[in-house]
Formats: sequence, structure tokens, C-alpha cells
Amino acid sequence: MNDHDDTFIFHCIKQSLERVSIKNIQIQYDLGSFYSDGTPPDILQNLLVKFVRSNAPSLCWFRSDLTKENMNMLRLERPGIELLN
Repeated sequence: MNDHDDTFIFHCIKQSLERVSIKNIQIQYDLGSFYSDGTPPDILQNLLVKFVRSNAPSLCWFRSDLTKENMNMLRLERPGIELLN
């Protein structure tokens, strides 16, 4: 996903999103299935951070499995979004 700046979760409807809740994400890999508790944290966290960074200004509320550190970082970048865990 790093090489595809315009591809992220819900990228085709990003302009209309205001409130999003994404908890307990499951990620599929070619090598098998990894769940949020078995996925290397950086992969899952990178996907969630990319979603918040790439979303339209209409996003004002986001609940997810972001770490506190990433939530604090994103609050500085996007202060208009209420981030919940």
C-alpha cells in the first residue's frame, strides 16, 4: 500500500464519509490469514493511519484499533477528527 497513495480503505467514497468505525480488522495475505491480534502491529497501524490521512475533510469521527501513540500523532495532523479506541 505504500506505493499506492490514492488507494486505501473506502477510497472511492471518501468525500462523503463523516463517521467511521473500523474495529478488529482482519487482513488477508497470500501466505494465509492474519487477524488483528496476530498481524504485525505496524501493518495494521499503517493501514489505519493511511485511512485517516487520506480521507476528506468531512471525516469528523473515527473509531478504530489505533495505538495511543498513533492517535496522538493524528490529532496533531487532523485536529478536527475525534479519534476513539
